[in-house]
Amino acid sequence: MIYRYKNIDYQDIFSLAKIMNENFEDFSMRLKSEELVSFIKEESQEKYEHINKILSQNYKSEISVFFCSYILNPYMALRYKNYYFKDYQELGKNMLLISPRINTDLFDLVNYHLISFHMKSSLFANTDEELYKKVISIENMSNEDANYSYFKIAYLLSKKTSIIYEKEEYEDIYSLVYYLIKNKKYNLNNLGDELAASPLIRAYKDFGHEKRKIETFLHLLSENERYNSLLEEYKKIKN
Repeated sequence: MIYRYKNIDYQDIFSLAKIMNENFEDFSMRLKSEELVSFIKEESQEKYEHINKILSQNYKSEISVFFCSYILNPYMALRYKNYYFKDYQELGKNMLLISPRINTDLFDLVNYHLISFHMKSSLFANTDEELYKKVISIENMSNEDANYSYFKIAYLLSKKTSIIYEKEEYEDIYSLVYYLIKNKKYNLNNLGDELAASPLIRAYKDFGHEKRKIETFLHLLSENERYNSLLEEYKKIKN
């Protein structure tokens, strides 16, 4: 049996799966159509039944199509929507591209545990069980601290040990603070507390080479801010 899509004939579910994610809106409907169902059934009754279970869970369309595509072809490189990643390190680097902002598309990979799902389905989990378990552990944190989980996985996979901030790379926290004060005109009165609470900086602390130095520096910066604030209040009272 042949399945035709956009004037191209697909003779097996493996090749068809590769184009499903970039056309997720279309395939979210087609996966329920008689024509595609018949095509999948002929290839594998077991995969068809597994796909039915996914579709019954009412995920948003891009998530459903992701799961279904990897049921059909579990050994594909990681694909999501229009993204394609040759390996997990490339994914991690892309997750950091616009930090401290979050890529909302790639956020789905963490929030819906799609990275660990891909690792397991592709059998990567058998090759690097330690990394697989770390990813699962961080994904499980996403219900309580989603943004931190996002950056923590980004650093884990990218193997970066520097701060990626607005497409620039800073080797340490001091360089970043200097940049923020000089070029972004950050208010020094609350910079220490803001950075200490930042999901990006919290994740960086876990993977950088200066965790204790960062904590000490941000603490001293915050204490200095509080001292300056109290001093200003005192001056107002005196005047």
